[in-house]
Amino acid sequence: MAERFHFDLTDGAATIADEDGVEASGIDHALGQALVAIKEMRESGELAELGGGWQMVVRDESDRVRHVIYLDEDSAVRPRYAAKM
Repeated sequence: MAERFHFDLTDGAATIADEDGVEASGIDHALGQALVAIKEMRESGELAELGGGWQMVVRDESDRVRHVIYLDEDSAVRPRYAAKM
C-alpha cells in the first residue's frame, strides 16, 4: 500500500514545506524519489540559489520525520543520510 511522503527543505531557520508530497511504497522508495528531486534541483540551479547549510527532511503522512538528507557539497557525489527515525 502506498504512503505519502513530504520533502521539506530547511536551513534550521527557514523551511520550505512540501505541501503536496509524493506517494511511495515505503521509505526506501521515498528516499529514491528524494534523490531524484535533489538531482533535478541541483541541475536546475535551485540548490545553488539557496546557499549552504540546507537539508531535505523526509516526513511521512503523520508528519513524523523519517530521514534527513544533508545538501552540502559532499552530497553532490554521495548523499549523506541521517539515521532512519
